[in-house]
This record gives sequence, C-alpha cells and structure tokens, in this order.
Amino acid sequence: LSRSATYVENLLFTNLRIRARRPLELVSGYGDAPLPNPCRLHNLILSHLLLSPTEKLQITGMPACPLEQIVLNDVTVVLPPEGLPGPVTQVDWVHGLTVDGYRVLGPAEQEITVSHSRDVSVNGVRL
Repeated sequence: LSRSATYVENLLFTNLRIRARRPLELVSGYGDAPLPNPCRLHNLILSHLLLSPTEKLQITGMPACPLEQIVLNDVTVVLPPEGLPGPVTQVDWVHGLTVDGYRVLGPAEQEITVSHSRDVSVNGVRL
C-alpha cells in the first residue's frame, strides 16, 4: 500500500525563480499501487520559470494515477558548470503534456526524456 498520494487540479504557477536540489518535481504518488486515497494531478500550467537544479527535474505519474494536462511554457533551466548526468527533465506517466519555450543553459546530455506517456507535444527541445 502506498503511503501518500496527491490530488490537485487547475493550478497556475508563473514568474518564479527557484534554486534548489530539484526545483521542479511533480509526482502523483510514492510507493506501489494501490493508493490509500484518490489521486489526481490535472490541468497544471507552469509558465515563465527560471530553475537552477543540482539534480534532474521530475514530472512523474503512476500507472494507476498518471498526471494529466501539464503545460510547461517559457521555462529556462540553468545547470551547474559540471552539468547533470542523464536527462535534465524526466517525464513518466503523463497524459497530455505540452512543452513550449524550454531552454537549458549549460552542459546537458539530454534535455528531456519521455516514457509511458501519451499526447505529448514538445516544441524546440532536444530529445
């Protein structure tokens, strides 16, 4: 049984500057299904963000609770001088992802990886 799950709908995050280990981490639940309570992350818009991570960014749902209708618009990621190993942003189990105006400043092996997801639109990003 999972210990936690998230239920969030219709949020707009805009004009943020965040410097943290992982400044963007959208996760629908932790642990293994079944979840102990209803789980949903739906219709989230993240716009005009300046992020400075020291670890990869994560947008992750679960098979029983995928993230839905996530929009990343005008997001700049400033990497440390040594870069990050692997992808800068990892996307798993998302149904409906739109990425437009996503920039990575600094050395990156790969900007975004996407798996177990559908209805994904990524403009101007190196996959």
